[in-house]
Amino acid sequence: MSRRSLRPLFLLVALPALIAAWAYTSCPLAVRVIDAETGQPVGAASVEVRGRKLSSESGGEFRLTGLRELGPICVQAPGYRELTATLGLASVALAGDGQVFALEPTELEVRVAEAASGRPIPGATVRVGQQEAPTDADGRCLIKRVKPGDAITALAPDRLPSEPIPYEGQETQGIALSFLPVTVTVCDLCTGRPIAGALVTGAGQPRMSDAEGTVSLTPIEAPARLEISREGYSPARGEVRPGGSLALELVPEAVSGVVRDTAGRPIAQALVLARVPGEPEPRVAYTDADGIYRLEGLRPGTTLVVRKAGFRRLERPLDTDSCHHAQLEPFVAKGIYLAFHMLTPQYGAELQRNLELVDRTELNAIVIEIKTETGYLGFEPKLALAREIGAGSTDVIDVRALLADCRRRGIYTIARIPVFEDDLLAMQRPEWAIHRPDGSIWRAAGGRAWVDPFRQEVWDYNVAIAGEAVELGFDEVQFDYVRFPSDGTVWDCRYVRPSTAQTRVEAITGFIAHARRELDRTGAFLSVDLFGLTTFDPEEKGIGQLIERIAPHVDYVSPMLYPSTYLRGMLDLDDPWRTPYEVVRRSLQAAHQRTPALIRPWLQHFDDYHGLGITYGVEEVRLQKQAAADGGSWGWLFWNILGEYDPAAFEGE
Repeated sequence: MSRRSLRPLFLLVALPALIAAWAYTSCPLAVRVIDAETGQPVGAASVEVRGRKLSSESGGEFRLTGLRELGPICVQAPGYRELTATLGLASVALAGDGQVFALEPTELEVRVAEAASGRPIPGATVRVGQQEAPTDADGRCLIKRVKPGDAITALAPDRLPSEPIPYEGQETQGIALSFLPVTVTVCDLCTGRPIAGALVTGAGQPRMSDAEGTVSLTPIEAPARLEISREGYSPARGEVRPGGSLALELVPEAVSGVVRDTAGRPIAQALVLARVPGEPEPRVAYTDADGIYRLEGLRPGTTLVVRKAGFRRLERPLDTDSCHHAQLEPFVAKGIYLAFHMLTPQYGAELQRNLELVDRTELNAIVIEIKTETGYLGFEPKLALAREIGAGSTDVIDVRALLADCRRRGIYTIARIPVFEDDLLAMQRPEWAIHRPDGSIWRAAGGRAWVDPFRQEVWDYNVAIAGEAVELGFDEVQFDYVRFPSDGTVWDCRYVRPSTAQTRVEAITGFIAHARRELDRTGAFLSVDLFGLTTFDPEEKGIGQLIERIAPHVDYVSPMLYPSTYLRGMLDLDDPWRTPYEVVRRSLQAAHQRTPALIRPWLQHFDDYHGLGITYGVEEVRLQKQAAADGGSWGWLFWNILGEYDPAAFEGE
């Protein structure tokens, strides 16, 4: 066939293509992207043809212009499956008002289940990007139009929310949720103190509370019924939901409580004593740093006694409650001394005059000499040894009635008991006495015999006498002559042990410590009289008294700060007898540097005995009181052997 004959055939075949190409290149192609399910336009779609990429307008439309070649077209939109199609010449030429592409939405099936059991969780809330849907009875939900990078999370009541999972095109996603943890706190009902080691049961594996009294439990399916138990406490029960907290107070089977002062501060090392009916010995406890005590095995009818130096003693019956808190009121004793003769009937008027003086003035305490240096007692003792040696007295008033009267008047009573100067005991038990080198009984300058401070029998005798004094009704026991002899031919003294500075201090301190242990069973306060020089002299001076060693074992230390007993040069004073203020103040300041104990000094209410004509009247008494206050004393006691006190020296009540 000739070329001429073929030309019409070529034109016939190529003409439609040329027409289409002309139309495609000369007329823009309108493209519209829609949602295959809803028919709504899809915004943010993109079309790529032959390396050219265009983004649609908000209505899902765009126009393609200037295309020279036809081929595959790729249509994409976030949240939809990608669509790839081929544009033919005919379709382009005949598209009319535009080419429509319908995109299928992406689909993500989420299954939410229990982390521990794998059970499905119906009603959980699944969030994917900005979408949210609940799970069905099988714990499933279907989320469509999920965009790449959307965070997938799930929430359910009483459970911890899941960590975000990014969407990366997966068709399914499982999420496991754990129950929220439960916090249980266990404390003592009476003290509020956390209870460690409490056993928590009722929610899976039993758990023990830690040092803070807390337990964290998971998983717990709502609601959970818990039981908490601990030795020494009654069990407690409580209900809690996942994510909740439960605070339970256990009731102690023992009696416990907190001892505080009037400002609400806890009082450490307070004695708490319980007298239980039918039991010969009381139960004794001491409060800890938080003021807390605990006493086992008490029952109705028990009497509770709380004692601490610087406060009034508290005594009250227990009821059936396990919690017994105590509030102690501060007390500062201001007293006078009443010698043994005041207990005899012929001095009844003088005794009443002194009690009335206490009633109407700042005074609130009396010190009664219930045992003399000669060894005689102001009552008939129960102690067999005391009765055997004839220590009791029958020609005295009813001391028990006197003390009851003082209690009604609000008068604090102190029993003065001389210890190692005891002529009667030394004579009746000569083996307990201090001896001379020849074996005879040693006597002091005043002619009285002493008992040996090293002997345990002497310790026990005096502690027993003190216990009987408390049983009579005294609030406090005050030991005097708690020392080795200081006057007479002391170099001739012979003891059952070698007498050195160390052994003497050990004997005196040992006796006081022994007395404290024994007398704590009575609930009474304990004090001791010391030489005034113990406040400033670091040596024991042959008498065995060191204030810093004795003070920890007593409630009050009562150094005898009588100016008349000081010598020239002591405390850097040229004339201590005429400077009572400085004697008292400087002695107290020195004492406080050696011990933190409460110092309640003996002060002078008698004339100086040095033959210098120095009288101690109202002015001197007031100066000593002022010095005591300025020196930081905890009250004071005035001494007059005759019991003669000037009312003008004391402030009105």
